[in-house]
Amino acid sequence: MKLANNLKKQFAYQVFMGSGATESNIKANIQYGNVLYFGTHAIANAADPLRSKLVLAKEIGPQTEDGYLHAYELYGIPLEADLAVLNACESGLGNLQKGEGMISLAYSLHYAGCLSTVMSLWKVDEKINTQITKDFLQYLKKGYAKSDALRQAKLDFLNDSQMETPHPFYWAGMVLMGNDGQVEFQQRPWIWFVLAGFIALLFLGYKFTSSRSQKLDSL
Repeated sequence: MKLANNLKKQFAYQVFMGSGATESNIKANIQYGNVLYFGTHAIANAADPLRSKLVLAKEIGPQTEDGYLHAYELYGIPLEADLAVLNACESGLGNLQKGEGMISLAYSLHYAGCLSTVMSLWKVDEKINTQITKDFLQYLKKGYAKSDALRQAKLDFLNDSQMETPHPFYWAGMVLMGNDGQVEFQQRPWIWFVLAGFIALLFLGYKFTSSRSQKLDSL
């Protein structure tokens, strides 16, 4: 929740807390966002990657959804997002299929129309991942390309880290897949949306304009 509070100080956005972070709320809003941020648990299913899922808040009252946003459900949502950040363990894991690549939650977002994804390749430290994500978003706001912003956020962490934390296990799991380029932040009423629950956070930036290139970069 600390990241959500920091973002709230910088941008105008709507907040859904606790029981408001439901699957139905996310499905109703996700298609309008240009920048998506998920801070929640993910459950990877290597045997059946389309059943990998993000854990969300349960509905109160009649159960219209099960509280899990599955990879196969993302396929059916028409997205126009330039970037999605999956701050969830193993969100980039799945099943390698010939001619398709790694089928995962990140793949589902791309299939639905999202141009690029920052994802985790293994179980990550939540505190460290949140710090890197916070700095990553700040560098995007300053005009850095997505790959450069992620690289600089990792370098900042390494420069500030103590003892065993410089080990790649703590910072190298976050990677960028897809289209690179800048994301232009524009101040507009209700441009930011955050859906937050006890284990779920969805952050949507509405209708940014973006300068895109086809290159991919890495740290």
